[in-house]
This record gives sequence, structure tokens and C-alpha cells, in this order.
Amino acid sequence: MNKEPNCFGKYELLEPIGTGGMAQVWKALHPELRRFVAVKILHADLRHVAPGLMTRFINEGQAIAQLHHPNIVQVFDLHIPGPEEEGCEPYLVMEYVNGPTLDKYIHSTSRASQFPTPEEIVELFASISQALDYAHRKNIVHRDIKPSNILLDSTNTEHNPMGEPILSDFGLVKIIGAQGPTEMGALMGTPLYIAPEQVQGTEVSIKSDLYSLGVILYEICTGTPPFRGDNAYAIMRQHMQDEPTPPSLINPNLPTDIDYIIKHAMAKNPDERFNSATSMTVALANAFHVPIPERIRTKTGNSLPPVPPPDPVPSAQPEAPDASSMPTIMSTVAVADAVTTGVTQKAAALPVAAQVAAPAPAPVAAPTNRLWRNLWPIFVALMIILVIGATLLNKFVTLFPSGATSSANTVVGQMSFYNTGNALDSNHPTINDGIMLHVTNVAPPTAGNVYRAWLYDKQQPENDALLLGVLTIKNGAGTLNYKSPTHQNLLAAMSGFVITESAPNDQAISPVLQTRTWRYAGNIPDQPNTKDAEHFSQLDHLRHLLAGEHTLDVRGLRNGIDFWFQHDVEQLQKEATDVKKQQDPVVIRQRLTDMLYYMDGPCAASEVQASGHLPAAPEGNILNESKIGLLECTQLTDIHGHLKHVRLHLAGIVAAPGASDSQIKLANDIDVHMAKFNTLIDNMHTLVIQLGKMNKTGLLAAQNQRNQLDQLGDFSVSTTGWTDPTTKTTEPGVATLCNQIAGLASIDIRPYTQH
Repeated sequence: MNKEPNCFGKYELLEPIGTGGMAQVWKALHPELRRFVAVKILHADLRHVAPGLMTRFINEGQAIAQLHHPNIVQVFDLHIPGPEEEGCEPYLVMEYVNGPTLDKYIHSTSRASQFPTPEEIVELFASISQALDYAHRKNIVHRDIKPSNILLDSTNTEHNPMGEPILSDFGLVKIIGAQGPTEMGALMGTPLYIAPEQVQGTEVSIKSDLYSLGVILYEICTGTPPFRGDNAYAIMRQHMQDEPTPPSLINPNLPTDIDYIIKHAMAKNPDERFNSATSMTVALANAFHVPIPERIRTKTGNSLPPVPPPDPVPSAQPEAPDASSMPTIMSTVAVADAVTTGVTQKAAALPVAAQVAAPAPAPVAAPTNRLWRNLWPIFVALMIILVIGATLLNKFVTLFPSGATSSANTVVGQMSFYNTGNALDSNHPTINDGIMLHVTNVAPPTAGNVYRAWLYDKQQPENDALLLGVLTIKNGAGTLNYKSPTHQNLLAAMSGFVITESAPNDQAISPVLQTRTWRYAGNIPDQPNTKDAEHFSQLDHLRHLLAGEHTLDVRGLRNGIDFWFQHDVEQLQKEATDVKKQQDPVVIRQRLTDMLYYMDGPCAASEVQASGHLPAAPEGNILNESKIGLLECTQLTDIHGHLKHVRLHLAGIVAAPGASDSQIKLANDIDVHMAKFNTLIDNMHTLVIQLGKMNKTGLLAAQNQRNQLDQLGDFSVSTTGWTDPTTKTTEPGVATLCNQIAGLASIDIRPYTQH
């Protein structure tokens, strides 16, 4: 490779910073602008890989230069040497990013079992996904998404402490990779991250990039790529044929929902993958139970792409083999299973092909009249037994018409509500407008039929049911995601769930009165607790927390206690930050009044009056928002502050009939954290009162107390948690707490039993 200065015009090459099979990258200086750039120089022999390469290289280079996104490396110049520049190579001039690659970051963290936090992972993928979706909208497919092609800008750590990710090498691999199959492994992508369709040489699309992004997610979560081998061919074969080990089996600290997200991202069939990188990030945040990054919610608003349903991880049982492999399997696994679990049960579970291939029973010789006379009493007895057995079998088939062998008490899955967007957007709130369903150990529907999932109002079944969609079962498992197009608060209107079985062309009318089609069902228990003064059920408690509470509604505070708990804490934190930064005592005092109203509601009026210094009223709309505060107020005789109110409903869920063990444990755990959070807000209240009694000089000099107030505010909204100074335990911030509360609104799904 020629490094003569006349080959690179005004750019001064300083030092090589990266080398690959296609190019070498140098750190260079633009002397006139006095800025560093990165110059990527193509290897000389690649100019002659195929006719027309240079023309396409120019066209693609021009397209890449049109990409202007903060998370995509910017292209400044593209140079193709002319005839007079013999011996010089083509090169691209790009933005120089000061920092390591994502590959080096993974090497020092995940590969060393020092995994990033869920919040860090989600923030990282939020930046990457925005850049990737932007490029895809510009009709540019990267084709070589991998950690070493993602640079981490150490000068920008606003969202990501490891450095803001910058995608590099856009378009270049696509240009070269379009050549024939001889260099497929080297030129169309890196084997560790390559999509199956790239290996097969079929059409590559944006879904290929999303597959590679899923592989990166797997590696960050586990510390190892999903597939490894002695050579590139072995790894690529695994991408085409094998399923990776579920990530949660490698890293037990991962929630199992991550398995489903990665499985969906790495689906062999591109049509089964996420529709966009942002959709994957939203699903990832939901799976980790962390907030969706604000920049995604802000940029997408109500147009946020729906979270596609992740393809579930296969259950422990092996996938049904095809008919050609049946003899071998029948002679090993199937026979052994038949001995241990019963021949009849095993035969019913075998694929249809196996049952067809089984030899027909040998004909029985007709009995003689003499034998008949001797055996007819036995025959009659057997017939009676058969009739009774058939009756019982018919009853069994009625209960499990599709062949499911689950006990009626067996939980086969869960359905949960979630917010599809920013619940705190007062103009366009998205509260409980999404449904996530996951089932396992479910028998497929009868041949020719389909499963449909529904929500309905159990308390008023005459109301229209809501069709969530067709549920596909694979290896006994299925996942479905639904987003209300009108952002209806589904928890406020529905509490029952059912999976029906019917023909594909069924008009899909409401299933509520057609229980003969029901196969699996569940509901939020609505049995009143007679020991509760209000006789609330579990459904009542959940709706008060997450959908609407009468005592709040009449004051114009819609959407439930959980909503206003999070809203007021986040507003409180913003005010505390301003108290710390401000140097105008008048503004500081106004912020202190605002904070007291968020904490004490109507009781704040007497406190600001007693201070002798604070303004009497809060700013703007705060007076309306703080009709009920976070803490207790003696002036409100019919309602509690948000913090205590949440805890009372948590206790109600624990005591309500029908609460599951997992709900009871979660509610108790949340309550312990809420007690610590209450102490944190109390400490903020004490500091505000102290500052409010100071004169202007003392207020400006009280920087230490103002800093403490700001620190407590940061603790309250921390996405990584804060440390309780007394117990030294890590406590969650408000968004995490509210996500955990929302997680209580789930429905256990069981086989439906006719009553």
C-alpha cells in the first residue's frame, strides 16, 4: 500500500489505527482545518475484484456521505485515483472518533463477567438502534454490524458512560460483498455476527443487520458469542442450522424474558425478526423492566414502532423430527419415553407422520362358536368397560380438545399489561395500552384450526371482547404482543383473558358466550376481601394503582396513583436541581415553594406561610397537579399521600383472594423499597424547610444543603439505584418502582375447564 503524500492530497497520515482484510485505517490530519480525521485506504488488489466496482463504489460512497446522524461516523471525502495517480489507492476520509471500539469494551466487561447494568445495555442499544434505523430509512444496509465496527466516543458520555456509540463502515462492506460467492465469508460479513441469509447468499435486507445486532446483544448479556467453532464454515453452519444456548442459562442474573427478545432478534427466518432496531430496544427495556430511554420516546412519540412479539425459546422437549428420521428416533428416545411415561400418552404426543408410519395391528382370527359361548360373558364385561372408558375419554377430550395434557391447575403462561410509550406525556398518555402474552407447554390447535387470544370484561361480559390476534404455537410455546391503536387503557376496561380454538375463516365474533371454543383462560381475581373495610378485590387494588382512583379522578388527577407518584417525584427532582444551580435567591425560594407543594399538597400553604420568606403559591400548573401530595396531609381527611396510598394498595393485593405467590412476594418486596423511598422524600422535605427559613444571604451561603437536596433528588430518579445510608442496600429509583408496580398487573393462564 502506497503511503506517498501525493496519494492523499492535503491529508497527512500520522499513524495506523486499524487494519482489516479490505482496508487499512489511518489517523490523519487536515492541516488547513487543524482537525484529525480517519482515512480508510482500500487494498490495491480490491480495485480489480470485478468490472464496474469503482463506479458502484463512487455511487455508494456518495450515498453514505448523505448520512447525517450523531451516531453514524460522518464521511467527509471520497477519492478514486485517476490515471495520473498510478500506484495510489481509493480512500474514504471520515470523522475521527476518539475512543475504543465496542469490542474492546465487551472484552473488558462482559467477557470478564463484569456485565453492564440493564440500564447501560438499554441506553447503549438505544443509541445504536436510532442510528441503524436512520440508515435503513435511507435504504442503506450495513451488512457487517459487529462490535469492532462500533466506535465509542469517549468525549461524549451524556447517555453512555463507556462513550457514545458511533457506527462505522456503513456501505463499504455492502459494495464489496455484492461480488460473488467466492469471498462470501470474508466480504459479506464477519462469521461470528453474520445472518443466515448472508451465509446462504440469498437476498440481504435490513433484517440482516437486525440479526447481527441480536448477536451483539447476546454477547453483551453473556460474555460470549452465541456460536463458536474451529473455522468460519463451522460458525456459519451454526447460524443457519443451530439454536443458541438461552442466555439466561449462561448468565443466571438475566431475566428469562431476555431469552425471548434475543431469540426473536436471531430468528432464522428474517420475517420473524423485529421490524426495526428501535422496536428491539423498546422490547429490551420492557424485558429488563427499565424505562424506555427518553430520547427514543421523545423522537418517536406516538409513532413509536410497535414491539414485535418475540419468538419464544423452545421448551426442554426436542423439536418434533420429520418423518424421514422417525425410525432412528423411535428406536431410541420415543421407545424409552413410552416405557417411562406410558405408551398411550407418548403416542398421542408423536407427530402425525410417526403415527401414520406405525405398522397396523395384525388381524385377529375369528373365534369359534365354542369359544364364543365360553367367552361371551367376558366380552360383555369388556364392552361395559370400554363404554365407561369412552365416556371418560370423551370428557377428557372435551376438557383438552387439542390434545393438551396440562392439569387444569397448571399455569401455562402469563399475560401482562404494559405502557407502549411515555405514560407521563399528559397530552398523549399511553397507560396500560399494550399486552404481552407468553405461553409454554401448550398443545397446538387441531389440524386446520387456529388459536385466537382475547381480552374481555369479566364483570360485564355483554360488552364487546377485544381480539388481540392469532397465537402461533411452536414447540409448545407462543408469544403475542398487542398495542391498542387508540391507546385505550385496557386494564381499566378488561380483566378476563381467553384463548379460543376455531377455523381460520371464523368471523371471530366475541367468544364470551361460546365457551365450547375456549381452550385456555385466566383473569384478574375480582373476589372482594370481606376483611377489607372497602371490600376491595385484587382487581380493585390494581385499577386504583394503575388505571384510575376515584378520589384522584374527582380532583382532575387521572390515570391512577402510580402515575402521579412517578410524575411528582420527577418534578421534585427537577426543582431540586434548579435549587442547587440558581444564584438568584428569589428564584431559589420559588423552587422551594414548588417542592413543598409536590410533597405536601394543600398542607404546603401553611408551611410556606410559617417560613416567613417563601412565596405563598407555586408556579404555573403546580397547584392543580399537587392537589394531593407525595406525603401525608392532615387537611385531606378522605385520602392519603401518594406514597402511603401506594403502600396501602400493595398490602391490599397481598391480602386479596386469589393473589399468587409471585404477586405476594413482589408486592411485599416493593413495599420494603417504598418504605425506604418514603424516608428519602422525608429527608428532602426537612432540607426544604431548613432552606425556606433562611434569609437571602444565608440561602446563598447554604450551598452544602442545596447540594444535599440535589443529591437526594438524583437518588429519587436514579435508573441504577441509590444506596440507603443506614442499611447500605441498593434501592430503586421511582421509574423502577413504578415498573415493578405495573408488573403486578398480570394474569396467570391455565387450561380452561368446563363448569
